[in-house]
Amino acid sequence: VVLTDIKGLWSPGLYRDGEHCLLVPPGDPGAIGEAVGRILGDPDLAVALGAAARGVTLREFPLARMDDGLEALVGLART
Repeated sequence: VVLTDIKGLWSPGLYRDGEHCLLVPPGDPGAIGEAVGRILGDPDLAVALGAAARGVTLREFPLARMDDGLEALVGLART
């Protein structure tokens, strides 16, 4: 997972650089390329980051919660 520290995409309370993701500066395509290259070149890192990020995501955003949010959003769109 490669993220930038833009509000809404990354939360410092949830995802930590090097543990759950590789954090890059916004607007820096070179840094994004380097981070993607690092993940592609290190399968163990890719698996570790992916597993850690998945664990946080499933814990913080369970499907039932997401389903309720989607239903509420659809309800608003109908009004």
